[in-house]
Amino acid sequence: MKSFKRWSPVLLVPGCWITLILSLGVLAYSGFRFLQFDLPMLQNRYSDAMNNEVWINSPEAIYNQGLSEYEQHDYDTSAKLMLKVYAACCDANGQVLESKRKLAALAQSYIGNSYFNLGKNDDAIAAYEESLRLVQGDLITIYNLEKLQDAKKSSGESGGNKGEKPGQGKKKI
Repeated sequence: MKSFKRWSPVLLVPGCWITLILSLGVLAYSGFRFLQFDLPMLQNRYSDAMNNEVWINSPEAIYNQGLSEYEQHDYDTSAKLMLKVYAACCDANGQVLESKRKLAALAQSYIGNSYFNLGKNDDAIAAYEESLRLVQGDLITIYNLEKLQDAKKSSGESGGNKGEKPGQGKKKI
């Protein structure tokens, strides 16, 4: 027992240093992540966050950039970015990861909205159907799909954009 008491201060000092170094490492990483990704996302600078090499494959950053492009009526760029989001939500076999199912459905819904605005109604219908396959019961997507299908039936063609535009009820992640 006397031997332990004599060595205990020496043994505690290295443990304290290791804990301090690990804590500083975690703090440095958290600060780096905040400055490189979280802060640009909070400031709506999605392209800055997305273009950062560390976070370039973050589906959330790409989704927010695509949503920003959609809100600026750049539907072609939005559709391309949302396709990247969908691809990032899939595994190597092309299956949507369970943890990314909702994000993949949102991306497909915006792909449908973008295709509708580009006059690609058949592609928009396919995107809406894929969104509903991933997350059933999304009322906005159901409405958009039914609106397109009704317009297609009434006009007898797959091209024209008659009637109301698809809903705008989605939010940023």
